Amino acid sequence: MSEKNQQKWKWLDFAHSYFSLAQLGCKELLEHRYKFSNKDMFPILDDDVKKFDLFSKERLMIPILFNIKHAIEIFIKTLMKCLGVSSVPHHHDAEILFNELKKMASQNKIKGTLLRALKKNPNDSDLLLALERIDKLPLYIENVEAFIKKYQQCEIIKGKLDNDYTINDDCNSVFRYPESNVGFSLNYESILKKISNKDIEEILKDLEDDYGLWGSFKASGYIISVYGNWKLKGY
Repeated sequence: MSEKNQQKWKWLDFAHSYFSLAQLGCKELLEHRYKFSNKDMFPILDDDVKKFDLFSKERLMIPILFNIKHAIEIFIKTLMKCLGVSSVPHHHDAEILFNELKKMASQNKIKGTLLRALKKNPNDSDLLLALERIDKLPLYIENVEAFIKKYQQCEIIKGKLDNDYTINDDCNSVFRYPESNVGFSLNYESILKKISNKDIEEILKDLEDDYGLWGSFKASGYIISVYGNWKLKGY
């Protein structure tokens, strides 16, 4: 395997690992397979502290949501690598990154390249499978966009803010311009307590469903990676 291909699959492994850990965290919160408290680690602590569950919702939800957001970013950048981008953008705005990716790999552009490659490689299994699935690409892309918006805009906590936040306008920019860099702090402890099992089940479904976040990413990613491979060969 070439050095470029090795690097590309390293990026994919990273994305998959973050998704997997988020999935594992959701399952633990729903199934409670592990009972592990501060008492197990620090037997000399006060009784109240000993009872604190190290795998509680308040402990696991933050890394679960961060891992999903970070996996999304890495997966988009992985697909950019598949298309031959040597140096992916350094910013972390997944919506902008995905819009850039779509410009590089439109459905018509992909289909044209795959059909040209198929003429000279009629028995290539990846080409045949990618062309078989190409008509579903708009659906996969639409799903991915919806999930990117959902997690980048932290929709899971939007309805749970109530008064659990503070605004610090130390630059006096609120009401001064249509946009501002106002400081915004969340009371995570209070907000996370409001996340229900139904919310966690919804996140897990996003990660496991065939047309969910990871399923749609894998399906669109397969087509785009096959396209990128033949595009880089000059088709």
